[in-house]
Amino acid sequence: MDTGLIVCVGAWGLLAVASAALIIHYALANRRLRAALALLPNISQQVRDQAQRETIAALAVAINAKDQITHDHVRRVQTYATGVARLLGCSAAEIEALKVGALLHDLGKIAVPDHILTKPGKLTAAEFEQMKAHTIVGAQILGRVQFSYPVVAVVRHHHERWDGRGYPDGLAGEAIPLPARILAVVDCFDAVREDRQYRKGLTRAQAIELIRQGRGSQFDPRVVDTFLTNLPVFEAEIEQQRDLPEDNLAVMAPVERLTEAARRVEPAAGLAETAALAVNTQLNPSVAELAALYDLAQAVRREHSRELIAAAFTDKLQALLPHDLCAVTLAMPLTGEKVVVHARGAAANQMLGRRITPGEGVTGWVLANRRPLANTDPRLDLPPPVAGELTGWQTLAVYPILQGAEMYGAVSVYAKRVEQYTPAQQLLLREAVLLLGAALATAPAFGGLGSVLDLGAPDVADPPLESDLAH
Repeated sequence: MDTGLIVCVGAWGLLAVASAALIIHYALANRRLRAALALLPNISQQVRDQAQRETIAALAVAINAKDQITHDHVRRVQTYATGVARLLGCSAAEIEALKVGALLHDLGKIAVPDHILTKPGKLTAAEFEQMKAHTIVGAQILGRVQFSYPVVAVVRHHHERWDGRGYPDGLAGEAIPLPARILAVVDCFDAVREDRQYRKGLTRAQAIELIRQGRGSQFDPRVVDTFLTNLPVFEAEIEQQRDLPEDNLAVMAPVERLTEAARRVEPAAGLAETAALAVNTQLNPSVAELAALYDLAQAVRREHSRELIAAAFTDKLQALLPHDLCAVTLAMPLTGEKVVVHARGAAANQMLGRRITPGEGVTGWVLANRRPLANTDPRLDLPPPVAGELTGWQTLAVYPILQGAEMYGAVSVYAKRVEQYTPAQQLLLREAVLLLGAALATAPAFGGLGSVLDLGAPDVADPPLESDLAH
């Protein structure tokens, strides 16, 4: 055979082998590529799920910083909600929406002013309008996250009512998404059993009765019946979960507190001055009331120490305003602590020397917000031992002691025989407190306080700030 032909045939053979090997290589690579591409949707879904979990955790921190709710409350509501949802045939996506909704339904409260969220009493019409907006704000925030379950509808509609008198859209009956109807019932039941700034918690029996009273008006009858019928089962499940590892969707991350050094930092432009107490209504006192105000003014001006001024004030206030207990809280010169320096009336000895943290109870709220508050439950302000003794007390009024930009403390009056303080009575108290503030402005900072507490070295420990079924 021709040598050239042999070489040619050999070359073609090698080329064929190489081509076959290359085809096999690309076939295997293509198979691996197709297998990898087939995995992409799962990987992409895992990335989305992780991003959603991280978003939920971040939003939970934001909620806790603004309106502190307890981990136990979230976990109970999740158990109640998912249990009812399964019994009513909700889909897996709706159940997941309820788990997240139990945690994030009040997200929109980050847009509500603090003095409204923490107000220890009934909201005004204007304040309630601001509160209602939290449903819309929360839904708008969550609407920017591509959740794979209908949590936005749960957040927007959890304050709708079965009879159509809820908010924000006034939906009624079956038009309200079922998960939102479920959350409305179970969140209400659990929230009213916890103490809030504006009321004491209800007993289990009282909370059940409240839910029953709302059946067919505020709440979906089918949801109410399912929940109450199976409540013992849900409660047993909650009890069993106490020692189990925490679900990431129920964890409320604690909010880091500012250090003492950070709390002392002022803005570069300085601090704004607080305007004097606004006069929205004219005072038209009777002759007797004018005489009592004059007598009070003379009495507080005669004294030269803060403790004696406070004592003179509480003595003369008896002729001006009906009450059974009056406490004067002043800021301590060295520490800034707010302490009851004088009290007159029932349980006065137990009130004397009481330290009040800004935001704690009604008096603490007034101190923190520099605005008065009247006609709410006295038990929200009195320390528990005193509140337990003074049963049947009906109302209170607390006014900040202001003199220009300076706030010296607060005056708190509590009444058993008065159902509510009228606007005229509140104006009289305001005028009396203004007179007290004028007298304190000219008094020595340390005079007469030694008998109330030991003014030793200032305590620089950072006290916990106490901050609400939400309004």
